[in-house]
Amino acid sequence: MEIRQWYGYNGEYNKNLKINICLDELLELYSKAIIGYFADYSLTNYLDVLNLEKENLSKSQLLFLKWLADNGFPYLTSLVTIVLPEDDQLIAKIEYDKYILEEEMDFQYPEDVRSMLIGIINDFPEYISSAQEVSSTNEYNSFDDESILSKMFKYNNSSTTIKVPYKIKENDTIVSKYKESVQMTGSLFIF
Repeated sequence: MEIRQWYGYNGEYNKNLKINICLDELLELYSKAIIGYFADYSLTNYLDVLNLEKENLSKSQLLFLKWLADNGFPYLTSLVTIVLPEDDQLIAKIEYDKYILEEEMDFQYPEDVRSMLIGIINDFPEYISSAQEVSSTNEYNSFDDESILSKMFKYNNSSTTIKVPYKIKENDTIVSKYKESVQMTGSLFIF
């Protein structure tokens, strides 16, 4: 079974992209951490986790299971379906989370594992948002600005140019210093 199937996703995605390889490794580790935290090695997917027998769980495990049901799994089942940007900073953040989680996998302190699992889910939306901002900025910077502007101002395959001459009138006050300009325009900005 592929790891995204563990979270309920059976669709196609590019398994060769570095971001997807990295995310799959994190998801694999995440599922192993959940299985280890609940000490139930018969769990085969996230639905099995949600259907754990609650009478066998401690109070902290019950609270974490509720958090997984309300927040963790809904986010993860959504995450596995989206196309993430191939962003080096996003990959580095995922790699870091993997490293920290791997260090906790001895389960010497189960509450640290639980805290790390919650932290990953809470931080991941910000990781993605930052990567998408960088990605869209890079996309914009890769365009040829001149060709975009020329396309914006073309109509019926002919260039449209509007020229409106302006003549300075006798009663126009010419202002050469920015402080004078501010005062004359009534600007709220104070220098």
